[in-house]
Amino acid sequence: MSLASAATRRQLRLRLSGDLQALSALHIGAAAEGLIGDSVIARDGLGRPIIPGTTLAGAIRAQLAGGFSSQDELNDHELAGSALWGSNDSNSRASRVVIDDAVVQGEYTLELRQSTSIEREHGVVAAGHLFSREVISAEAVFSFSITVEADDTTEDQAIGLLDTLQELLTNSELFIGAGSSAGLGSVGLIESLREQVDLRDWAGIRGALAEPATDPLSITQSEVRSTAREPRTGLLRVTGPWAPDGALLSKVASVGGPIDAFPLTAQTADGVRLLYPGTSVKGVFRSHAERIVRTVSGVPLPKGGILEQLKATNLTPIADLFGTAGDTDGSGARGAVSFHDVLSRHPLDRALWNEVRFAEGAATARADDKRSALAHAAAAVDELNAWGSATHGDEALWFDVATRIAIDRWTGAPAQGESGGMLFTSLEPWGAGPGSWGELVIDLDWALLVRRNTETGSRVPFAALALLMLVLRDFAEGWIGFGSGTTRGLGSISVLAEQLVLGVGRGDFAGRELIAALEGKSLADAVGIDPDLAELAEQLDHEWAAVVKHNADSAREAKAGGEDSHDE
Repeated sequence: MSLASAATRRQLRLRLSGDLQALSALHIGAAAEGLIGDSVIARDGLGRPIIPGTTLAGAIRAQLAGGFSSQDELNDHELAGSALWGSNDSNSRASRVVIDDAVVQGEYTLELRQSTSIEREHGVVAAGHLFSREVISAEAVFSFSITVEADDTTEDQAIGLLDTLQELLTNSELFIGAGSSAGLGSVGLIESLREQVDLRDWAGIRGALAEPATDPLSITQSEVRSTAREPRTGLLRVTGPWAPDGALLSKVASVGGPIDAFPLTAQTADGVRLLYPGTSVKGVFRSHAERIVRTVSGVPLPKGGILEQLKATNLTPIADLFGTAGDTDGSGARGAVSFHDVLSRHPLDRALWNEVRFAEGAATARADDKRSALAHAAAAVDELNAWGSATHGDEALWFDVATRIAIDRWTGAPAQGESGGMLFTSLEPWGAGPGSWGELVIDLDWALLVRRNTETGSRVPFAALALLMLVLRDFAEGWIGFGSGTTRGLGSISVLAEQLVLGVGRGDFAGRELIAALEGKSLADAVGIDPDLAELAEQLDHEWAAVVKHNADSAREAKAGGEDSHDE
């Protein structure tokens, strides 16, 4: 093949490279059994954590397309279509886009996140549904490189692709991996370089070999983080301060030491922060939302356990908001609402925390009994509390070593297990006010809801928004608790509806005009019917009532059909 004929196919080579930083914890699962968790992160042959190029390509293409109803629609998309990304249909063509595996750079920390499902009927942990996944902590940095090879017919599309992708990544609008609706997978480009090689003549080729034309762009970590606070295109964001009224414990068990449970933490560059994960926020909000819909629609709990409950049959708009569990046919779907991880506002001193968290196991080995080991751990906790008070004042978290014991229901005395008294000790964090924890951040992908329901009208998006507002109202009124022990005095939350602020994503997107009036309004404005929101409130009420009726009718039909089948 001559150089001339080859050049007609690949005349321009464009490349975007740089450092991709995890702005939240990240899980890219691997098809391997984990020794420390149910799902481990992907690694290369040298054992280094990676983000596979296939994962990046899928996430980037999906974000560019913004949702599509058919393969033909995707293939015709200007930036995400087959002209650049290739296809495997009857007109198959190779992709012009090459994305390298992103390999971790420098130091990083691995963490183990555990989650569970709550059985809806009894409100307890569903049997067999404890799941753990390995994650790489926020602030880890990966290499990043994407190359697009274009000809005269695709040059504008290739340039548009890299321009758009660079904007998405510098604005932290790309999510990759598992758990993106529950606080994981946010990434941003903190430093990038654009290169262009013109292969249309020998001069361009020789110049490219000498020094490719570059367009450098640098963006600092702080700029990425501040940009990430703004809702991306298509979103309705709810943000606001909150505070626990007492102890708040999202716990992780410990074996072998005097303290049996510790608060969940995340490693950050400046220390250790307490973590209330987005998975937990999503879980309590979904449970409450289902309770609302089942109550007003009269939809009973399905038989068959937690997986049947998570399918949300006849529970519009639960599935649209929170997603559905999939069968073997791949029928599951991601929900439109996502919940960010919540971190303590200030970091803990890493050395002092490690003394509390890890050194107490060695103390147990040295101690004659658990009581002296517990005293050693309590002294370390006192030192941590003193440091926090001196460093962060009223915004510091305070830790309490709480010991409890079960009572024998027959004798009324302390219960005895196989190895003695059923004593349980946990380290419980307390916060003095809103300054102790970071803001709550909830994103509703309004554009996704509108696109998914274009053919069926706007009923589901408005009903979904109405349900989210109802859940947030109950949250502000104190009906929803966080963490463990919510029926035992723990996890009570204070939040003011006036301080939960709504923000609408920048730019133009499907359905933006329908919610534009919510920009800058508070939850109190929304549920209290601000005059500016009267028209929107009327539409929310109407569509919510229609969906409730639809759910009730569907449930009655399903019940009647089941009874008829049983009679036969």
